[in-house]
Amino acid sequence: MPIVIVALILIVIAVAVVATLAIRHNELFYVSIRRSRVLVVRGEVPTRLRQDFAIIATEAGLKRASIRAVRTETHTRLHIQGADEGTAQRMRNVFGLHPISQLRAPRDQREHRNLGQILGWAWLAWLLLPRR
Repeated sequence: MPIVIVALILIVIAVAVVATLAIRHNELFYVSIRRSRVLVVRGEVPTRLRQDFAIIATEAGLKRASIRAVRTETHTRLHIQGADEGTAQRMRNVFGLHPISQLRAPRDQREHRNLGQILGWAWLAWLLLPRR
């Protein structure tokens, strides 16, 4: 394989990595919900907040949704996809009860992460999750 092609491939990979890191720079966590089950894909979420998200997802009957917590200069916002506005507002209300300091504290969740969670890919994290 010519050296030029190898160099181009390496450049494309480097740009993709930098773009991914830039997008995720302000992200505190990313949570995926499927069939009312909550899976932390990236970041760390306090156990109580994760349980509250699961209760809301179960009560709303969510099939698929995602929640991203993103830091801005002045506050933290939740970006919720796959949930109706009422359910999204309930999740924002519950999130507002947890100080930012609690969101950075938990470390116990890292011990049990699968490869999809380590890489931050929701589809792979769900695929590798043990069946109940």
